[in-house]
Amino acid sequence: MIDFLMYRETAEFPLATTPFISSLDPEEEYMSIYNPGPSNLSLDQFFVVDWRHLHKFVFGPDDIVPGNSQLHLYTCPGSHHTGQYIAPYALWTNHDGTLRRKEVLNNGRYCYLINNIYL
Repeated sequence: MIDFLMYRETAEFPLATTPFISSLDPEEEYMSIYNPGPSNLSLDQFFVVDWRHLHKFVFGPDDIVPGNSQLHLYTCPGSHHTGQYIAPYALWTNHDGTLRRKEVLNNGRYCYLINNIYL
């Protein structure tokens, strides 16, 4: 079973506009990041990490979640998907820029957290 955590409320990021992981699909290896705010939200400098810090994905400036909508993060795009992704989406890549081929969500009991690197 996989648990997931929501990003915590802070003075800089009030809860009403804070993105959070709204769902996970371990079989298909993707998670949905929801933006509860009314405007587009850049996930630049946000990251998703497991509780042991073994798997980490840092979003870039092009990863934008529309207001009151979600972005899908495909965690194993090099192995589990044929290129048919639900937009908007981000693809988990390795440090060298290649698509990740190893499972992230379907490999144990991890808790995932979305956070901002400045906090």
